[in-house]
Amino acid sequence: MNKITFRPMTQAVTNFSVAPVPAKQALPQWYKEASPYVYDEKEIGMHPNPNAGISNATIKACVPFLDAMTTGYMITLVSDIELRKTDKKEILIRWSQPYLNMVEGHHPDQIETLPFENGEFKTISKWLFDWKIETPPGYSCLYTHPINRHDLPFRTFSGVVDTDTFPDAVHFPFSILNFEGDRKIIPMGTPICQVFPFKRDEWQSEVLPLEPYLKEKATFSILKVIGRSYKRQFWHKKTYN
Repeated sequence: MNKITFRPMTQAVTNFSVAPVPAKQALPQWYKEASPYVYDEKEIGMHPNPNAGISNATIKACVPFLDAMTTGYMITLVSDIELRKTDKKEILIRWSQPYLNMVEGHHPDQIETLPFENGEFKTISKWLFDWKIETPPGYSCLYTHPINRHDLPFRTFSGVVDTDTFPDAVHFPFSILNFEGDRKIIPMGTPICQVFPFKRDEWQSEVLPLEPYLKEKATFSILKVIGRSYKRQFWHKKTYN
């Protein structure tokens, strides 16, 4: 079994910060409260066409959706962060506790050509994360915004770091999305970055010719099982502890 390690880089981090947790421990409440079905089994007759082969499942029953959210490890906020809009249409970021620096800014010249989404503040900050992540030889880590977390008021940028050789902690840039009102609190425990360890392999692509009835065979293979076909036939368990 491969091992990923998290090592604090300062005494303040040892005293006050928290290590990344398995991503499965950071599922949002909106996902936990979701129903796996559009229609209750007792109400299946209410479906516009219950015999049409249309799935009755929601995203709660989508294994690939959940797999993406629970793969790897999650970095979370160790204290509240306050966002406050200014008259200059800028965003101020502050926190109350005096022991850990949470955020620092990027100089505008570093992001001169970076495109922004509509409603996104055109400044880039950086989450400070003074934990060194170490992986076995030949393994790197993808750092990215928490998967499927479109509800978060920020966008963490993605990057790949060769954590088997890099000697320091990794900090990760982010931008703030627009929000209602002039002030918003991002509470402690909020996921801010998801970390995926992966093995560096060499790949070569190939385009193959059409195989007769490939689509029909695939459709039949999937639909021959009623209910949770993907999980029962094709899915493999992933373990991150």
